Amino acid sequence: MGILAITRRQGDTTFEQIQTLQVPEAAEVWRLIKAGVIERINFDPEAPAVMLVLNCADKDAAWSVLRELPMVRAGFITFDLYALGPYTQLEVLFAPPA
Repeated sequence: MGILAITRRQGDTTFEQIQTLQVPEAAEVWRLIKAGVIERINFDPEAPAVMLVLNCADKDAAWSVLRELPMVRAGFITFDLYALGPYTQLEVLFAPPA
C-alpha cells in the first residue's frame, strides 16, 4: 500500500538544528530508497515540507520506518501519514442510470 508522509517541524526547531542532521538523514533516506521502501520524495520550498511516498503494508508499518530517521529521533520533525488507495469515484461515470 502507498503511504503519503508529510513532514511537520516540531515546536521551536530551527533550520540550523535541521541542518545538523541533513547528512545522516539523507543517508538513511537513500538507504530506504534503495530498499524500495521510499518510492518518491518531493520538497515544497514554500511550506517548507518534504513529502514521501512509502511502500508499506499500512500506516503503522510506515511509522515504524519513519521513527528511525535521525530528525525524528532527535524530535526535530514528525510526519502526518495518509493511506493512498485507488480513487473509485470516477466509476459514477459508468454506473447505469437510476
